[in-house]
Amino acid sequence: MRCFKFILPKSGLTVGDYNIASYTLALIISFFATIPTGFWLSKNFAFKTIDAGKKKTGKQFFKYILVVSQGLGSDYLILKGLIVFFNAQPTVAKIVSTVIVLTVNFLLQKYFTFKK
Repeated sequence: MRCFKFILPKSGLTVGDYNIASYTLALIISFFATIPTGFWLSKNFAFKTIDAGKKKTGKQFFKYILVVSQGLGSDYLILKGLIVFFNAQPTVAKIVSTVIVLTVNFLLQKYFTFKK
């Protein structure tokens, strides 16, 4: 979220008639930056799977993207809900949503994506 505070404009980004909040932009940037490294680290360290070829890796990568996309959606909804409905500070809301989403994503990755 440092990107949110120091790099992105506080007013967000206006695309046509729609304004994308800077905290939403930070969420999207972090999502795309972590996909390749997150998959590699999960496959090789966190859930050490035996490499069974490109087909299995492709299937795992697809499942990984599904789980991470679900996490992004959940993260956005929780983040937006905390900020809009509970008037939480964006940084605090991000910390809370991250704890929830990381827990759910870990369980999904362990028992769905990289199950043995």
